[in-house]
Amino acid sequence: MDSAPDITVSELRDAVSRMLDVVEAELGEELRLSVDYYWHVSVEEAFSLDVVPKVSGVGQVSDDADTIRDFLNESRDDDTEVVLTHEIEHLTGLLRAIQHLAVQRYDKPAKQPDHAAPANLPTRLRHHARRMTASLISRLTGRSATSPQRSSQPSGTTLPSISLNDAVLEVNRSLWGVVTSDLRQVTVRLAGDGSALHGEFTYAGPITDRERELTQEAAAEVVAAYLDDTDVEFEAVTSPIKTPLVVRDGETTVFRRREFEDVNE
Repeated sequence: MDSAPDITVSELRDAVSRMLDVVEAELGEELRLSVDYYWHVSVEEAFSLDVVPKVSGVGQVSDDADTIRDFLNESRDDDTEVVLTHEIEHLTGLLRAIQHLAVQRYDKPAKQPDHAAPANLPTRLRHHARRMTASLISRLTGRSATSPQRSSQPSGTTLPSISLNDAVLEVNRSLWGVVTSDLRQVTVRLAGDGSALHGEFTYAGPITDRERELTQEAAAEVVAAYLDDTDVEFEAVTSPIKTPLVVRDGETTVFRRREFEDVNE
């Protein structure tokens, strides 16, 4: 191939419109999708043919649908920021679910292979993530993560909308597919009343549009989860590789990569 493939937005718009006309005619105007969870592979690995991609997490069709509805209901003012990578990822999940529905309708179901994933795998993944988060919270804060932080509030005070445990779990989940080789550390700070969550993504190299985009993609995932009443602000910062990583008072480490100095400690 002499040059990279290209296509115009007009061509894409026409193709999608025509395809959705066929979907409506053959599958109906209201789609009853028969699947919810699916394997997720990061877009970087999906387009890197020199390595075999690894599953970076589990996506959810119902979450994709809710996210796209929220996107459609947003104001279209010029000031409204659209995180392109985030919206495309959720739209892709829905399109794949429609493809799966079409395969079920027109293709004869194949016998499930012996190595197929068990049906309860998404539940096991969620339980595993919660166990890992509970261990992380207990180790870093000295508090038991089995009881929500809000339960320790004195009577009559304003309860936080989320707990630190919940926040760390959601930030950890948001890292699926956005961790790069330059990302050294991710920390979060939750306001006492749960009204604000600040995250700091520390990179070894200079901050470019790519790092900013990945950081905002993670923030969008956290907001889309259930933190509607919490102001979420993530920022990308630089800390050269030889600079010691710092965790300030009130911050909790969600991610820290293993570095050369760690190996030699």
